[in-house]
Amino acid sequence: MHKVTRAEIAFECRRLPVRSRQRWVTSFVVVLALIPPLLITYLIASFGVNIPYTDEWSYAPFLLKAYHHTATLDDYFAQHNEHRVAFPKLFLLLFARLAHGDVRAQMFFSVALAAGTLFNIALLLRRTFPPPKIKPVAFTAITSFLVFSPVQAENWLWGFQFCLFLIVFLLTCGICVATSTVPLSVKFVCCLIISFVATFSFGSGLLLWLLTFPLAFAVGEKQGRRRNTLWLVAWSLTAATAILFYAHGYTKPPYHPPLAASRNIFDYYFYVAGFLGAPLYRSGPTESVALPVTVGTLLLLIYFLGVANLAKNWRRSPGRAAIPWLALGAFSFLSGGLAAVTRIGFGVTQALDSRYTTLSLPMSVTAIILLAIPSTQLRFPGQSQRLLDRMNRVEASLFTLLAILFLTSAWWGIAEMADARRMRLWGKAALHFGAVLDTSRIYQMYLHGDAAEVLKYAKMEDSIGLLRPPLATSARIAELPVVDNSRSMTGFIGPVDHASYSGIYNVTGWAILPPAGRVADAVALSSNSRTEGERIFAINDQLEDRPDVVKVLHRPDLLHCGWRASFSSDALPDGTKQLAAWAMDANSGRLYRLGGTETIR
Repeated sequence: MHKVTRAEIAFECRRLPVRSRQRWVTSFVVVLALIPPLLITYLIASFGVNIPYTDEWSYAPFLLKAYHHTATLDDYFAQHNEHRVAFPKLFLLLFARLAHGDVRAQMFFSVALAAGTLFNIALLLRRTFPPPKIKPVAFTAITSFLVFSPVQAENWLWGFQFCLFLIVFLLTCGICVATSTVPLSVKFVCCLIISFVATFSFGSGLLLWLLTFPLAFAVGEKQGRRRNTLWLVAWSLTAATAILFYAHGYTKPPYHPPLAASRNIFDYYFYVAGFLGAPLYRSGPTESVALPVTVGTLLLLIYFLGVANLAKNWRRSPGRAAIPWLALGAFSFLSGGLAAVTRIGFGVTQALDSRYTTLSLPMSVTAIILLAIPSTQLRFPGQSQRLLDRMNRVEASLFTLLAILFLTSAWWGIAEMADARRMRLWGKAALHFGAVLDTSRIYQMYLHGDAAEVLKYAKMEDSIGLLRPPLATSARIAELPVVDNSRSMTGFIGPVDHASYSGIYNVTGWAILPPAGRVADAVALSSNSRTEGERIFAINDQLEDRPDVVKVLHRPDLLHCGWRASFSSDALPDGTKQLAAWAMDANSGRLYRLGGTETIR
């Protein structure tokens, strides 16, 4: 029996504080990694609006068919823009039934898919970095901030955009499988399923045929040259079959520009670099491309330095640690190239659309990991310590720069989500009366789509109970859900200004919703005539700031509670004598009467 010596006891006592500190640090980093997904979940709960947006309306005929059990296989695989979204349509139908059409369920599904992506990246980090465990945990936390970046504002609040998060999740699944130690046959089957689902989920999913199973050979799969060739031939034939199936019956959307519309090669470079740099900037098509292109160029420089170092260290096992990350970055780079070829006709600034950031963020993740992989794994042997120290200082500077850019883009994204909520609620309120009033100008502007088509598709979804609240079937106050708010302050209607030379009336006021006391989603105007009684005839068409209300109520959050409505005398029913205004809750359809009435002269 071994007798414990004093020296061994003393050694173990010295190790205990170190282990304790490591556990505390690890726990802190894990909590840090949970902050981004919790923040995004909170933002979606706060700013998500249950109303279809832009292209989502076009799925109404499919949902109507599916509810009536008449949907065919062609309906699932039908082309949508440049994509075939058969598998997202399955999810769409599932959420329509389980959540009764609430598109916020799709938004939260995007969070779940992003969490799956982060899990896959954490797995890759454990394979990349040697012990201690704190390093992969720390970089998982850093990656979490990128994967759940608010700069993806448009995608987080646009339900059907979960298909982009699905593609990135499938990509990381494929890379994990291809670089794992499971048998090659298992890798083939799993990557085939993953790539097929990705192909028929979004156009960029086609890239997974190149970036998943072939990695098995890049990381050193040893099956013999002849057998490896047979596997690659089988993979190539399968990929070609899937791509031909994808291309069968494909037609270019008529409202899209021709392929490769620009003859200036620099336009393509600016597009791709801006595409990659947009996640670390304010990602909007009205922004300048200068900084995104500069950031994208920096990311490309880091990426291709990683490729060059890999080529020099190809035969060294540590050098191949970068392969999964280079594949991840290649997805963003190639996605930017595909977008440039198909969308360059819209202009270079189109590369900055927030919806693309989900596809371009993997390049930012790749750049950070390439900077983080230990110097001895990616650089040439025999380098001096002084040179390595200089490189470490450069890497620290780049980390700091990327962190500052990320914070800027995240703040921009949160502001965009708040603005999107305000506009979509206004559009939803206008659409609520779309079947009985002409409010098309408002919901066309803020729900983005042709007014006639939006109303047509809204009626389809309403017919199967997917709109909450249902479309109004009457504009008469007596037939609408009016709430008695005589004991609550909801705002006032101001004086009516009549421009006699144009026959246009203008009326202003301010409105809030009890009991929450938030800014009203919209304001409905009603007229009281002898012949028709009181009925809604218009929705406010402008928003205004009211610092006077803020000053009196001491509520800075009510700055945007002002409203203005313009209407012609022709919109007024015959015999109109008085006007009243109603604060509207777009999520319930309830109306709250504002203080005051105005007489029409």
